Amino acid sequence: MAINYKDPSFLDGCKKLLADLKPMTWRQRVDHIWSYYKPHMVVGLVILVAIIGVISMAFSAGKETLVSGIMVNISITPEGRNYLERDYFEDLGGNKGSQEISLFSADFSSLENGTYQEDQYSASQVLVGLVTGAKLDYMLLDQFAMEFYIRQDVYFDLRDFFTEQELADLDAAKRVIYAMEEGTTDRVPIAVDISNAEFVKENISAEEKTFFAISGNTPDLKMCRDVYERIYKWQKPAQ
Repeated sequence: MAINYKDPSFLDGCKKLLADLKPMTWRQRVDHIWSYYKPHMVVGLVILVAIIGVISMAFSAGKETLVSGIMVNISITPEGRNYLERDYFEDLGGNKGSQEISLFSADFSSLENGTYQEDQYSASQVLVGLVTGAKLDYMLLDQFAMEFYIRQDVYFDLRDFFTEQELADLDAAKRVIYAMEEGTTDRVPIAVDISNAEFVKENISAEEKTFFAISGNTPDLKMCRDVYERIYKWQKPAQ
């Protein structure tokens, strides 16, 4: 069963977490989140899809975030990042003084062997910032992150994003990742393999495959669609 983000008990828990984090230093915040979630499940994807975007506070000095994403365990070329951030912002005609596009990175690959390395703190600080922020629209995940994401019962149903025919075509190409609704036989499409996109082939390095998923709270679906299509519209620059 997916988490109900409108459930008062869930929202109260998020508010309590925010109140607990507020007086702490960055490192104390990371330690607190790690200690709180580790007994339940691996920290990475839980925080990413269960909490990010629930608490409504401005993350970046009052700027309006046009679209925001996070890459988990993924490396991207400078050109690729510019394409999804700077160039995209310019194409949208964004106002640099009051608007922005955000693309965050987090590396939880060390969790694969059950460790939490010192050098993971920088990535965790990004997550703490997102927890105390409010907006996450889409995610780019590697195979390892995807395997954890599918187990979490916190996801966005892509039947509300793609048309029935689009999903059928993607499914026929074996590119749709499904999760099972607890207690039912319903398969919920939660992510799409985008490894075949030229943009991914030329600009992204990930373990095995790269997946596109949508944040489980209340993302801007129009902008998510725009990002998805932008990834497939990319063309390799002429030499």
